[in-house]
Amino acid sequence: MRISIFSSDGVRYVRKRPGEDNMPECTTATMKHPLSVMIWGCMCMNGVGRIQVVDGTINANKYMSEILQPKRLPSARDLFGAANEYIFQQDGAPCYTAKKCKKWFTENNIEVLDWPGNGPDLNPIENLWSWLE
Repeated sequence: MRISIFSSDGVRYVRKRPGEDNMPECTTATMKHPLSVMIWGCMCMNGVGRIQVVDGTINANKYMSEILQPKRLPSARDLFGAANEYIFQQDGAPCYTAKKCKKWFTENNIEVLDWPGNGPDLNPIENLWSWLE
């Protein structure tokens, strides 16, 4: 998840009366490139796992070296113990679905849930991110 630090990077719709376009009380200052932080986290019905603040943009290599190995594996052990009886769910971001990432999951005997390309509203962690924001 990317969190904007100082301002919203989303679109805001405002209803104005004729002639109110340039009135200061009817405008909001924006930043062209707001400072933001990328965070990775995981959760399950047993609780929340570890989080990772990601420096810069994420690609498949960074995903495997900075998130999967040091954060996801220990989180799974913390939440499920020695049992490897869970299905990992992630969205369809290209860095997550790269061939080398799929190979990493196979080598580590981790079953990954097939996920629709545009299904963020079905992802339970979106509720957790809204609390974090």
